Amino acid sequence: MTGPGPTVPQPSAPGRVSAAPPVLGPPRPGQTDSIAFVPERPRPGQTGPGASDLDHRQSLAAVARVAEFAAAGLLNWSDCQLARHLTHLYQEDDELVTLGVGLTLAALRAGSVCLDLARAKDLLPGESADQTALRAAADLAWPEPTDWARRLGRSPVVTPGDGPTTGRPLRLVAGRLYLERSWDDQEAVARSIRARLKAPAQPATTTADRLDAIFPPTGAAAPDRRRQAGELALRRRFLVVGGGPGTGKTTTVARLLAVLADPDRPPRIVLAAPTGKAAARLDAAVRQSLDDLGLARLRAAVAPAGTVHRVLGIKPWGDVDYRLDHPLPADLVVVDETSMLSLRHMRLLLEAVPTTARLILVGDPDQLASVESGAVLADLVASQGPGAIPFVRLDHNYRFSGELTRLAWAIRAGQSEAVLSQLAAGGSQIEWIEADPAGDWDEAALGPLRQTVVATGQAVVAGLAAWSGGGDPARLTPVLETANQHRLLCAHRRGPYGVARWSAQAAAWLAQAIPGYGRGAPWHLGLPVQVTRNDDVLGVFNGDTGLVVEVRGQPRIALATSSGPRLIGPAELDGLEPIHASTIHKAQGSQFDQVTVIVPPPETSLLTRELLYTAVTRAQTRVRLIGTAAAVAHAVTHPALRASGLADRLARP
Repeated sequence: MTGPGPTVPQPSAPGRVSAAPPVLGPPRPGQTDSIAFVPERPRPGQTGPGASDLDHRQSLAAVARVAEFAAAGLLNWSDCQLARHLTHLYQEDDELVTLGVGLTLAALRAGSVCLDLARAKDLLPGESADQTALRAAADLAWPEPTDWARRLGRSPVVTPGDGPTTGRPLRLVAGRLYLERSWDDQEAVARSIRARLKAPAQPATTTADRLDAIFPPTGAAAPDRRRQAGELALRRRFLVVGGGPGTGKTTTVARLLAVLADPDRPPRIVLAAPTGKAAARLDAAVRQSLDDLGLARLRAAVAPAGTVHRVLGIKPWGDVDYRLDHPLPADLVVVDETSMLSLRHMRLLLEAVPTTARLILVGDPDQLASVESGAVLADLVASQGPGAIPFVRLDHNYRFSGELTRLAWAIRAGQSEAVLSQLAAGGSQIEWIEADPAGDWDEAALGPLRQTVVATGQAVVAGLAAWSGGGDPARLTPVLETANQHRLLCAHRRGPYGVARWSAQAAAWLAQAIPGYGRGAPWHLGLPVQVTRNDDVLGVFNGDTGLVVEVRGQPRIALATSSGPRLIGPAELDGLEPIHASTIHKAQGSQFDQVTVIVPPPETSLLTRELLYTAVTRAQTRVRLIGTAAAVAHAVTHPALRASGLADRLARP
């Protein structure tokens, strides 16, 4: 960096600009800029004027460029600090290198595995950016990708190419900048999958007659995707089964177990899912399907489903019980809701499952990806060439049809005109309340939502009154089912389109319509609640929902479990929150009779095709969208962008 640097104040005590990187943050009283000064701490082996000049240059280099991107909301304080520390440690004063390090950290926070230099402007800002940050980001002077890559490639901070590790913190491959740890995770996943694709399948004992018995020929002209999955599972050790809600993924899994299992010597079967709630649903659905098939012996041989963390033995401090040198004792592993798995957890899973076992991944590649970095399921489905993944997409919906199915398919296909046309036409399954672009909510327009919220609340309170605080908790089952008939979904937690605002609105409507509703806060009778943390001792999971009931004048939480309703004291649960409204992320994997979706404005970076698709497909019979046409069209035409090189790595021979 050449030219005169900014004017900076001199320290009052003897010393000079510190060898430590500058602090990028708000100025302290009496400080004219955001560069902090501390007493000198020379590095070992560096003395004399040369060292001082180097320290001064490194302290001022890249501050302006990084601060510019930070002011636009693309970098937070920790991104700036870590980027400056890393470049300082390696004596790097190139402003584009410092910027690249900071933006790579920001990309990870936004869900990407790396920073794609050519698409950085489109991939950033991340999902938490607001309208102001988006406008500021559009006005930034982004580096030219080729020159940026050249300067990164010659930096001592970066390892260029895909060779062995050099111990440097970042790596540049094919125009993508990774943290070395993320690169290592991606390479480990690609290596493991390629090894599974090359491994010969285990000898199959299933006869053609048994395959026909489990997947009977339909006689239809369209191919039977479930039978295709069964045939692939017999031939391959690795299989991905995808499909939207209601397409029979879990039923297909149970039938795959029946095809692959020797009736006389059942294999060691492991069922897992990313969350406790998803694992419980998988376990219950598979066991019910096996009962329906008359396979009681196989049902008894299947171990209870668990979370991926529990199955692999992942500890909070990073240790893992099952790994490459101590594999999971299993012959067949099924993982549901794979779209929720991050790149890191996919690596741990693949390293724990022995290559001699069959691994079946199940999920919807069009739903929201993991809240952590990576979109592994989407990458697997997108892979082409020699590393193409055996993949079957189930496309027949057994749960709902008609308007809802057509709307979901149009959203998934990115057909904004078709989506808006269906919304405008309405029908028995679709309702659209077109909001004011200025964000002013018309109370009359919100009347249908208010009616739904109040009707559900009144039915719940009436059901609890009939139960009258005693008796068999099993009698609460229909009341809990009533509480889950409708769910209000938001993209955000806060703001005018967020959970906090709409949850308060729903509570106010209920308090106005139901005498005494809300008294006895915080845990008042009829309050819908959601568990936010797993508790292995109590057997409750993050995402479980329930109601506040009263037993002998004391509040209790009635939670629906696979074995029936349970009554637990609020103080016994470590995490519990009201759920008049929920984020779409929280609702992922759940189903409700009716869903109302608050669609945020187009400027919201959270608003993507996957978000809208996930929200709409939570509904079984009816969906209501509240938002502008511009917001809906923006969501449909803007798929989530997450930079990753996994699909390209899998395509390599």
